Amino acid sequence: MSTPAKDPAARLVVTHDEPAHRYEGRLDGELVALADYVPQDTDRGTVLAFVHTEVVPEHQDEGLAGALVDAALRDVRERGLRVVPACSFVRLHVRRHPERYADLL
Repeated sequence: MSTPAKDPAARLVVTHDEPAHRYEGRLDGELVALADYVPQDTDRGTVLAFVHTEVVPEHQDEGLAGALVDAALRDVRERGLRVVPACSFVRLHVRRHPERYADLL
């Protein structure tokens, strides 16, 4: 009997490409998801305005966008920054999980 494949979202490796202003998600070394942001200096300090989230078509509906955004927002918190959820997916994700992300707004 074969072992079922591990959940793709659990296997997603997320890295921060700061010069490109984006978080990247890879499966087996292949870029499959990204979340672009624009850093903005405000009176509250630097905030990251997330403007675009994308998953390649062959990996949609696998939970990768949520896993990518979760990792990105954890990193933002660790860096002591805040976010502006300009991207519709990020905005919806933050609204669905206010207990996790309200402090980042």
